[in-house]
Amino acid sequence: MAEPTTWMAVAAVVSAATAAAAADNQRKVQNRNADQAQLDAEGAQRRAVIQEEDQRSRARSIIGDQLAAGAESGTDLNGSRFDALRTSIYNAEVDALNIRYAGQLEAAGMKDKAAMMRADGSAAQTSGYLNAAGTLVRGYGTYRGSKAVN
Repeated sequence: MAEPTTWMAVAAVVSAATAAAAADNQRKVQNRNADQAQLDAEGAQRRAVIQEEDQRSRARSIIGDQLAAGAESGTDLNGSRFDALRTSIYNAEVDALNIRYAGQLEAAGMKDKAAMMRADGSAAQTSGYLNAAGTLVRGYGTYRGSKAVN
């Protein structure tokens, strides 16, 4: 049977290997989470584009209805009617741009989250490797110390 110091050395190696494997796994998990956050960001941008297009389409329809109602009533585009139409067009564009901006902000937040996840995974892996190295050094020190006593 192996002597106790040999078992301590084996335990240190196994512990270090476990710490390194856990560190690798943690980085992989964080990278998968970051990949999903990146996909979510792309989805947010696509949704914003669709919502912006929908807003513009609805605005065109409403403005068309306003023009048709004016033409039907026999009034021409001047004065307050023109001002109201111009304000409607302006507000519709502002609404569309606000939708785009909100989508860009949401996507940027998700991209930042993805970057932080990748950084966290990298830091966890580095920490795990350093922990594994420390375990090996302590194990070696214990082994050498017990050999010196014997």
